[in-house]
Amino acid sequence: CCERCPLSFHLHCLDPPLKEVPKSKRWYCPNCSNPLANSLDKIIAARPLTAPSDAAGAGSRSTKYEFYVKHKDRPYRDCTWVSDATLEAAAKVSQGIRAKLNNFRNKPGQAVYLEASSVSVSASTAAIHCG
Repeated sequence: CCERCPLSFHLHCLDPPLKEVPKSKRWYCPNCSNPLANSLDKIIAARPLTAPSDAAGAGSRSTKYEFYVKHKDRPYRDCTWVSDATLEAAAKVSQGIRAKLNNFRNKPGQAVYLEASSVSVSASTAAIHCG
């Protein structure tokens, strides 16, 4: 059992799988041990790290994004940019983050995607544009 939440896991279902119960006094599940999985409140906006190629087309999955996120119990001025890879890693261990990421990606009318030219925009300026 996780020391922080009520979840229990089969040892072989963990990633990576464990062969035996950890001998340490405290063990935390993947969800509780990932700082972003515990702190993410909402995804506010996204911006491409590089402009999409003409062959791939706009919005292609080959384009890597950076996401502007709000953290739980933190004001909007403390929002941060998080890489696509970091958010995907947190989504692997947190169904809540997976749902937020899927909802953001699948609702183009509500999701805010910044232009490639705004990649150099500071976090405080982006917060003004993103709401």
